[in-house]
Amino acid sequence: MLNPASVCANLILYPAMTNTLEADLRAALGRACQAQNAAVITQGRREILALPRDFVLQNIERIAADALPLEDGWEFRRLLEVYDQLDGGLLLQLVATGLSSQQSGSQGSSRRFPRATVK
Repeated sequence: MLNPASVCANLILYPAMTNTLEADLRAALGRACQAQNAAVITQGRREILALPRDFVLQNIERIAADALPLEDGWEFRRLLEVYDQLDGGLLLQLVATGLSSQQSGSQGSSRRFPRATVK
């Protein structure tokens, strides 16, 4: 069985693995943030949490920005929920980004997110 920490440490040696992880993260983000069905959303979140944590934390912002229409309030809200499960600091960064956005959907989702307080 692979140790996720060793996988992340060796990604530079195996670019094909990085591409696979990126594709897996992109697909899981689609399920977690774009789906309408609660079971599919939950499955996408589980898939994200099952990926190597270091890889996810280092790449989720870039991949989400490329893969998701974050001006959409629904998808931005779902991404906030994913970030809430991953990392509090990352969540606060996304809330701050949403609050400073020109997109009303992102702003509204950031203002209404219950566990995020930007100082």
